Amino acid sequence: MSRVLLALLVVVGLVLLASPAEVEAQGTLGLRTLKPGMWGEDVFELQRLLIRVGFNQPVTGNYGETTTASVRRLQRYGGLAADGVAGPATVELLRQMAERPRYRVQPGDTLYDLSLRFGVSMTRLVDVNLLGHTTLRPGQELVIPDHWIYPVRRGDTLSGIANRFGVSVDSLLRTNRLDDDGPLSLGERLWIPLPDW
Repeated sequence: MSRVLLALLVVVGLVLLASPAEVEAQGTLGLRTLKPGMWGEDVFELQRLLIRVGFNQPVTGNYGETTTASVRRLQRYGGLAADGVAGPATVELLRQMAERPRYRVQPGDTLYDLSLRFGVSMTRLVDVNLLGHTTLRPGQELVIPDHWIYPVRRGDTLSGIANRFGVSVDSLLRTNRLDDDGPLSLGERLWIPLPDW
C-alpha cells in the first residue's frame, strides 16, 4: 500500500474516531471544502464567522450568492485565489480574523490611550469588555474589537503588510508600538484593523 493511501486512511480513521463532543467543540467548519450550492451546519458556521469579521451576511446554512461574494472578498483581502470556495486556507484566514484578540494591560495604560492607539471609542471598549468602571489594572486582559492578529511570515515587511491589508504604515506603527518600518521578526504578532467590507 502506498504511503499516501496509508496516510489518507489514518486521517479518515481519526475523523471517524472523533467523539461527537469533540466534533461539536471544534465545529464542523474545515472538515470539508465548502462550495456554492452546498448546505449544512458547517455553512452556518462559515456564515457566523463572516458576520463576526464584519460582513453583512445572512445565516441561512445555504452557500448562496451572498456567501460566495463574501468569501471572494475575504480571499482577495487575504491574498488568496478569489474562487469563492471555502477551502482550508480560506477557513484558516477567517478563523484568525474572527478570534477575539486580547490585549494585556500594561502599567500606565488608560482606556483613553488604548482608544487612540487602536482607533476604537472608549465606549466601545467598555461595552465589549463589560467593564463596570474605566480604571484598568496591569495584567487585565481586554478584547480589542474590530482588530485581528496577523503572524508575520517570511519576507513580510511592514509596508507590504500595510499595502496588502489596506492600512497605513503609520497606523500599523502606532497600533503595534513600533519605532520605524524596520525588519520584522518571523512569527511576530501584529494588530491589524478589520476592513470595512
